[in-house]
Amino acid sequence: MAAALAGIAVLSGCAAAAGPAGPVSPAPGSSPPRPSPPGPALSASAATQPCTASALRSRGGREGENMGAHGDVWFTNIGPRPCVLRGIPRVRIVRADGSLLAVHRARSPAPFNHTVVLAPGKPHAAWLEVYWSNWCGPPPGPLRLRISLAHGRGTLTATFDGPPDRSYVPVCLARGQPSTLAVIDAYVPGFEM
Repeated sequence: MAAALAGIAVLSGCAAAAGPAGPVSPAPGSSPPRPSPPGPALSASAATQPCTASALRSRGGREGENMGAHGDVWFTNIGPRPCVLRGIPRVRIVRADGSLLAVHRARSPAPFNHTVVLAPGKPHAAWLEVYWSNWCGPPPGPLRLRISLAHGRGTLTATFDGPPDRSYVPVCLARGQPSTLAVIDAYVPGFEM
């Protein structure tokens, strides 16, 4: 009995010395989390400042998807400190001359809303997904996105004519109905490119 208790004590000491267990695997049937980028991780608590438009550089592109245009807009923190992107921004499509395109804001049934920490200078540290549908007007020419960050953190402009399809416009599915733009995901952690 004494020998068994001594063995348990030794094993307990070895387990404690080994340190905490590794990452926990997701439960069966649940989707695994998106991979985090390599390099030092930053937590939201380490970056207490929300990102402002003046500290961000952005560029975007679009491609055809289900007769609409799926768009991705990438963000890089050009400020000196980490900052946090969170909340659903207001996004509008504008022409090259800065005038608004006749596109209504659509609410996604359940937009993903994540908090992402952007390290300073890391390219494409986060991205925003949008979906534009039902364009029945003439070819609009070069386009940009005007992005108003949540919580009054400013407005920035991103290209919207980037790859892969550059000038793709949605198919006219319902003439007489408005063209719409919805935020699908804000924001997705970036990865090394």
